[in-house]
Amino acid sequence: MALLTFYQKIPQIDGLNTQLMDFMRKIQENPDHSGLDLKIPKGAADKNVRTARVNDKYRAVLFEVPNPGERHFVLAGVFNHDDAYDYASKTVFTTNPINGIPQLTQTGRSQAEINAEVESRLKAREAEEAALRQVEAEAVAASSSTEVAVEEPVVKVPAAEPTPSEQLAELEIDVEQLEQELGISPVTTGIVAKAKDLADLDALLSASPTWERDAILGVLAGLDFEAIREELGLNAPADSAETAADDDEKLRKSLETPTAAMDFVPVPKDASDEDLEALISKISFSDWRTYLHPSQQKIVDADHSGSARVTGGAGTGKTIVAVHRANALATKRGKQPELGPGSPKVFLTTYTRALSDSLKSLMNLLNPTYPEASVIGAPGMWINGIDSTIHSVLKNARKDERTAAIEAVTGIDARGTGVAGLDGRDETKLWNEAVELAGEGLAPEKANAEFLNAEYSAVILAQQITDEKTYLRARRRGRGTSLDRKERKLVWSVVETFLRKALAMKRLPFATLASVAAEILNRRGVPIFDHAIVDEAQDFHAGHWRFLRAAVRKGPNDIFIAEDSHQRIYGQHLTMSHFDITIRGRASRKLTRNYRTTHETLNYALKILEGEDWRDSSDEEDTTTGYRSLRNGPEPIVVHVATESEQMDAVISQLHSWQDAASGEANIGVLVRGRADVRKVTAALTSAGFDATDTRQATVAADHDVSVMTMHSAKGLEFTHVVLLGVNAKSMPQAFRLNGLAEAERDDVLQRERALLYVAASRARDALMITAVGEASELLPAE
Repeated sequence: MALLTFYQKIPQIDGLNTQLMDFMRKIQENPDHSGLDLKIPKGAADKNVRTARVNDKYRAVLFEVPNPGERHFVLAGVFNHDDAYDYASKTVFTTNPINGIPQLTQTGRSQAEINAEVESRLKAREAEEAALRQVEAEAVAASSSTEVAVEEPVVKVPAAEPTPSEQLAELEIDVEQLEQELGISPVTTGIVAKAKDLADLDALLSASPTWERDAILGVLAGLDFEAIREELGLNAPADSAETAADDDEKLRKSLETPTAAMDFVPVPKDASDEDLEALISKISFSDWRTYLHPSQQKIVDADHSGSARVTGGAGTGKTIVAVHRANALATKRGKQPELGPGSPKVFLTTYTRALSDSLKSLMNLLNPTYPEASVIGAPGMWINGIDSTIHSVLKNARKDERTAAIEAVTGIDARGTGVAGLDGRDETKLWNEAVELAGEGLAPEKANAEFLNAEYSAVILAQQITDEKTYLRARRRGRGTSLDRKERKLVWSVVETFLRKALAMKRLPFATLASVAAEILNRRGVPIFDHAIVDEAQDFHAGHWRFLRAAVRKGPNDIFIAEDSHQRIYGQHLTMSHFDITIRGRASRKLTRNYRTTHETLNYALKILEGEDWRDSSDEEDTTTGYRSLRNGPEPIVVHVATESEQMDAVISQLHSWQDAASGEANIGVLVRGRADVRKVTAALTSAGFDATDTRQATVAADHDVSVMTMHSAKGLEFTHVVLLGVNAKSMPQAFRLNGLAEAERDDVLQRERALLYVAASRARDALMITAVGEASELLPAE
């Protein structure tokens, strides 16, 4: 038996897949089988190179990596008989001396030969573009006129982006630095110098090692060399005696690195025909279930003395990292897949029930036999929404526990009080009533529900304040609107009145209930989880964090947070250290590579964020430097119309166009700002003949061609195509939400609206359309 690694950059040969699959199985079973004709070419530059028969016409080129125990082959290419021997004679399989990554290189190449390869790729690219233009021209000529005439949308024509070489010049980087600092090949740097734009560069680098493509895109996105090395694991091999044994050891170990796994994929001995077909065809054989990008793998595998965090923009894989890390902790890195004595108690949670259902689906894909906890606090993994878990703790607590905890959190006698939640509408009503009763003299911008609720949650509840004296001395870090001593007294009076009225209704705000559940756990003194992994952490409120700190035992790897401050569309900005959750230095990592959205859509979405100060959970600036997409596509379509009728006509026309182009594979999301528009738009699209639904369930939405929902409901989902409908001056931001607010609260509401628009735009995988009736929203990028 033998080990086999497949190099995924092998050019495909039509009609050879079945025979290549048979060849791979034979190599694994018996590399010395006479039918394989395994040979050591004479005069080859690499002592480990071999050729073997695939069929009478084609031979494979392999490298036998010295390996203790089983023999190990790397399948590097398949060629015509003579070409195979020519390739084998010139090619060596070594570790890159600059970064330690395994590489296939040809020895003794002149600059003329390198230039010739660059020109060959450029000509192939030009031929592809010419063929595509021909297909598009034929499609236009063959298309018939539509029955309903629709005015062409007004589309912004983006300015031509600088070429990659011009971008490097702006960054004061030359191609020699890419070669000397990162170990990028001369062929790849030659392509960078010739590419017209990022889309052209991306296509031209399809045959280059994946890590080179990632490194180049990272540099162009603004990451420095050290950040690139850290992200991709580019580290020169340790110095050692220059012996063949040392070189073999380096090569063998380099193949085991996550960066090598981007192209060099181990072939399982029990791989099915479907697995091998996917591997050969470059379908995502090494998809997220079995492979993580090196930057993600490091985060999953890291051990920390306490809490840790991953940040990153939409589509960068934070949720996938969270799921992998939860699985690793629950199974003790795979060493204890079954439940038993001492099994870890792991809590995987997020902000909403729909998102927690998505986490459970992902976990079932990653590990169908993951150790599921039978109840909260039992050994194994508990996957549930944070509020649902809090409710369970409250429901299962003794009445005397609940009463004591409510009194401890609110400072008010709570005998006989229930623990039901207070919905948003009733909460606002109670704040207004409390102001009327106890807020006389308080300025209007400080006597509204938005300000008072934020003050209560971010200051009073977060600091566990239960009396006026303590509140008067409390620090109000992060609260932009000042309060003098007299105003604080009035605010405290309003808060106390609000809480008494809420308790009289046997209701409390959800943030307060979370703090009550935390108090119950603190009084018991026995945490119910060993580890918690929190997705969409930027939307958690103070009560959530108090509950998590109480629920999770302090210690190694206790709380892991996945967050993006640019996606905070609900609660206030909070700092984790206020809740005894401290994250320092290398315990915080950032993902910058977008796997979902095209370069064009990502750039548009990032422009929505410009001009704001974004702060993460450590209260540090959260920039978008280095964010880049791995895919290219069309520019977003921005449509300006005068009436809603014209708007719907334009959307219907565009949806038909997308569906035709996608040959029925389009999964379209039409996202609106308010709930009132959902059913109206769904009905209009259904009448136009679309299979449209207004469900907010991801699994149900996937069964329909078009899903209509609010931008808030789309959080955590993705669609092939997205329409942001009616992004008008009156709808974003909603004027009534800004009425009477002080400047700081107004700025916070506007920032959350900006984040919501960013979230909505980044749901698009392949294409994005934005419509505006009349004056467009101020939050849209300038045209």
